Amino acid sequence: MRIDKEIEKIHQRLKESVNETGHEILEEGVDTENNIWVLKVKHGNFIVLLLHPLKQKCAVIRFVFQMPKEHQKILQNHFSDPIMFQQLAYGIRAAITSPHTSHQFLLDGEKSIIGFQIDSKVYPSDKSFSLGGFDNSIQSVVSLGLMGISFIGTMLQLGEIAIKQQEALTSSPEGIYQ
Repeated sequence: MRIDKEIEKIHQRLKESVNETGHEILEEGVDTENNIWVLKVKHGNFIVLLLHPLKQKCAVIRFVFQMPKEHQKILQNHFSDPIMFQQLAYGIRAAITSPHTSHQFLLDGEKSIIGFQIDSKVYPSDKSFSLGGFDNSIQSVVSLGLMGISFIGTMLQLGEIAIKQQEALTSSPEGIYQ
């Protein structure tokens, strides 16, 4: 896949921004099936994805949380009642909602919530792009992610629950960008 000069500049600016804000680049790749450049970044103890759909000027900063299988089963058992499920969904949504981000639930085949993702868009080729704004976008998705994780842990009375982030970013990851 050929990447033009403008797109290369966007990727370079994003990588420089990651380094200048004190984050660590873990992996870089291209999801050729979905035509998305992917940068896996470490923010503290968390993984954040930078996704650049190659035909767009924006990039997406994404935090992904998926519950471990044993907690998914507990959640499904506790919230099989439709009213309880609606309360859970509302509570998670309230915890992870911000005017500066978007979110999506991760569902299993049975329409049970097994996690969520939180996105924030940045425009690295725009004149208004700044390191402060970039860093705030990363911090926003991580902070909201932690609020969602805490809410789920409290609802399930599990206390601290383990974080399992999506892997395999370079070979057409399912659900990475929709």
